[in-house]
Amino acid sequence: MVFHLGAVSSTTATDGDEAWASNVALSLHLWRWCAARGVRFVYASSAATYGDGRAGFDDDASVAHLDTLRPLN
Repeated sequence: MVFHLGAVSSTTATDGDEAWASNVALSLHLWRWCAARGVRFVYASSAATYGDGRAGFDDDASVAHLDTLRPLN
């Protein structure tokens, strides 16, 4: 199993080539490698999606938790 957690998540990044290479091309390369070998591929969005972590990370999508998840970007 491959867990893919890496990316350029800065909203102020100015190098589009670097962002593309890290966020799109690398992800696609990893997925293709896994798919060709039957390896499970787990992709996680950047931590900025879930906030800074002070409230923990929980996949519970209920409305009760929406006030604790504050995206950083």
